[in-house]
Amino acid sequence: MAHGDAVVDALRDLGPADADALLAQVYDDVPPRMHAVAMRSLKAHLFKLRADARADEQGGCWRLLDTQSSAGPSQAD
Repeated sequence: MAHGDAVVDALRDLGPADADALLAQVYDDVPPRMHAVAMRSLKAHLFKLRADARADEQGGCWRLLDTQSSAGPSQAD
């Protein structure tokens, strides 16, 4: 699985989470000596998700936004 997909999955699994918690889940295949580089990559994924209105950050915690739109046509009875 690509790390970008893993970021979305981690946000779903963890709910609101800080970058350190996300890093531990998404980059569990990366040795600790490379965590600084992995953190830069994680933040790039998070910023992209925010730019696409798929995630948001408040108080250091990231969360996945509901991407289901209720703006579809209404159904009359």
